[in-house]
Amino acid sequence: ETVAVVAKSTRFRQDGQVDGCNGVNDPQAWPSVFEERNNCIQATPIHPHGHAFPIPVTLDLADWTCILKEGDICLGVHIPAVGGMEHGDCGASFAAAIPFFSRHFPELEIKAFTCTSWLLDNQFCAILPPRSNIVRFLREWYLAPNPGGSDAQALDRIFGGPIADLDAAPQGTSLQRAVIAHMKAGKRCRDSAAFFFPHDLPWGHEAYRKDC
Repeated sequence: ETVAVVAKSTRFRQDGQVDGCNGVNDPQAWPSVFEERNNCIQATPIHPHGHAFPIPVTLDLADWTCILKEGDICLGVHIPAVGGMEHGDCGASFAAAIPFFSRHFPELEIKAFTCTSWLLDNQFCAILPPRSNIVRFLREWYLAPNPGGSDAQALDRIFGGPIADLDAAPQGTSLQRAVIAHMKAGKRCRDSAAFFFPHDLPWGHEAYRKDC
């Protein structure tokens, strides 16, 4: 089992996103906690779907091991603006990355893959078909709220920029239609942070969603 916790004080909205995400502040925002004592860590947990919980979790260090912390070496994942995202090809890329870096940079101990992208917005699971490449891709990751999260990147990539009139926005693709319907319901897209551990390969097992 993998559990992510917030390592420093952060204010979260009631929806579990960082206060100020998309320029929206919550008067009922609450602060995260992190305390280590008596061989235990009590901290604010992050759900794999990408939101924080207000109730702290207590982890006994006799049973839990820290496998990723600030300063560890990670491989940053870039998703090109153009090109396909066929699920098997994505998995092959991840599988090839670790042997490549082990061969050419043997001094580096790669702890995780990390990524921040509009494609990792867990809301896509509710508005796109479950077998879509976007949904299948994001479900492989352990998602986390992005302190600077906004819909700017999503609108730029999907529509070419901000939308002044929802009714006049392009709706030539299923993704555009889904996002417009999402926005007409009063919701907004947001980019998300995420990590994925090499030991959770092979790709396709949705290691962080087995129980949720």
